[in-house]
Amino acid sequence: MSNMQKKIKEKDGKKFIPYPKIGQLRSLISTIEHKAHYIGQDENDKPIYDLSKKNPTLTFTGSVKLHGTNAGVNFSRKTGIYAQSRERLIFIDNDNYGFAMFVEKNKKAFEKLFEPFYKYLKDDNSIITIFGEWAGKGIQSGVAISQLDRFFAIFDVKISLSLENRFFLPISEWKNLRNNEARIFNTQDAQTWSIDLDFENKLSLEQSIKKMVDITANVEKQCPFGKLHGVNGIGEGVVWVHREPKYGIIRFKVKGDKHQSSKVKKTIALDPEIIKNIQEFVDYAVTENRLQQGFDIIFTSKGLDIDIKKMGEFIKWIIKDIFLEEKDVLIKSGLEMKQVGKYISNAARMWFLKKWNKI
Repeated sequence: MSNMQKKIKEKDGKKFIPYPKIGQLRSLISTIEHKAHYIGQDENDKPIYDLSKKNPTLTFTGSVKLHGTNAGVNFSRKTGIYAQSRERLIFIDNDNYGFAMFVEKNKKAFEKLFEPFYKYLKDDNSIITIFGEWAGKGIQSGVAISQLDRFFAIFDVKISLSLENRFFLPISEWKNLRNNEARIFNTQDAQTWSIDLDFENKLSLEQSIKKMVDITANVEKQCPFGKLHGVNGIGEGVVWVHREPKYGIIRFKVKGDKHQSSKVKKTIALDPEIIKNIQEFVDYAVTENRLQQGFDIIFTSKGLDIDIKKMGEFIKWIIKDIFLEEKDVLIKSGLEMKQVGKYISNAARMWFLKKWNKI
């Protein structure tokens, strides 16, 4: 980790607390099946599976996925309250769409929100993190909530007692967390859904998936969170979460067709798509949505103008995001990242240069 990265991840005792990347359902199935059948290790420390055990039926709760930028507010007795974006600590002079300034202006409101969780603080270094989406005017466009004045919508709370001991709290402990006057909302206030996914019965699973696709289509048609706050327009999608001891916290996202980062044939797929060749994979993965997301993270979110010197950083972000999101598609298609990397780079470079020349 470079010195610059260290400054971003930790500064003056303030520590960055990561939020897990939310993937797609297809990438979780193998993990769920592994946990269902795993019974231990043999004498050679190799896993033992009991294939007679059935795959589980798990209940998932869905809430509206807001199209903004991931943000977090942290508290420890040692440092007090401080802000972060998805990737780094942020400050008033090094902000992310003005979120650090928002936190500074609303410190008293956040202090009240942290109070119910003081009981979890083991010592002065223990950290409480309230995660949410920072959204509204000027952050993203093309969705209902982009018409609203900026707000912070809570979607999780995490306790970090140490590097090894971190855990998320159940929804019941934070679903009533809000301060509407300070424009601190809660994602649970809008419509939510519950659905059972039977991973043993493919027909039942496909029927549940159809219901989720319909829910997503309705959200994209009219955002429930936007409607709750008095605006009409499309939504991005739904985040589905399962929480229980054996399988832990399982999250996956379902985006509407207009917000997909890849050119998928199905809104929700159980298996990765098979791509015939490198060019088809590039067309599938290097989409306008993904390129714009990378640009927003590298430039817009930091209040920076486009800079040709940062083109390499932009291309690296695109390659990394594709590898994280589409690794299973590569494997299924018999492709490797080293094969497609330069073609992804070329496509991202051409997009960047067109944008740079236009501006």
